[in-house]
Amino acid sequence: LLRTTDGGFLWSAASYDSSIAFMSHAYVGKDTIWAVGTDGTLGVAAVSTDGGQSFTQYPSLSPSYRLNSIQFVTPQFGCMVGDRGRIFVSTDGGASWRGKVSPVKTNLYSVSFTNTANGWIAGDQGAILKTTNGGALWQQLRSGTNRTLKAVSFVDSSNGWVVGSSGTVLHTQDGGGPPIVPYAPPQVFSKDSLLQNYPNPFTNLANPATNYPTHGLIGTKIPFALTAASDVAIYIYNILGQRVR
Repeated sequence: LLRTTDGGFLWSAASYDSSIAFMSHAYVGKDTIWAVGTDGTLGVAAVSTDGGQSFTQYPSLSPSYRLNSIQFVTPQFGCMVGDRGRIFVSTDGGASWRGKVSPVKTNLYSVSFTNTANGWIAGDQGAILKTTNGGALWQQLRSGTNRTLKAVSFVDSSNGWVVGSSGTVLHTQDGGGPPIVPYAPPQVFSKDSLLQNYPNPFTNLANPATNYPTHGLIGTKIPFALTAASDVAIYIYNILGQRVR
């Protein structure tokens, strides 16, 4: 991390862990700067409130993989993207970040919003994603290539450019065109809930030959309902309180 106060004539190192590899940063205001990257295995997001002299790491984003790009289109609205299709959106200036569902699981390298509603993401295997509702829903667009797309930039809701490997340069004048698959709104539930597992008791994934009948089934389904799309982690404990999965 380097900072300058004289237009780039001199640069000084900011105070932060040298083991962190930062990939992108976003200048939010006079003293607020966000930066994202990786510590080698996990994604890292850090914020400075003193003009870049020092940075404080944001608490872990789970599940967390390398973060490649971040943008704040207003002081309150920001978006960051990373490996394995990870997308996070903040509407409170970075005080909290919510994971969003991606239609692809490839690495995402760049994000570009023109306002708090319209945004685009570019990534591996020709992936271009678009949202028109502030990141609540992302849809994949037809890029016409399977090359790695490293950067995207839109100047308004229609005109944008994407660049990538092997000299790839893409341009659109209609916002990227229609999505590949029309979106079907998911069922919305009134509250988050964890439902009864089936079969009950659990069958044994590691050793199906248990004392309990499996009726030809290996494994157990654990249905759940969410009020909003989000990443989910489910842990299983035995009667002694020991985590087993």
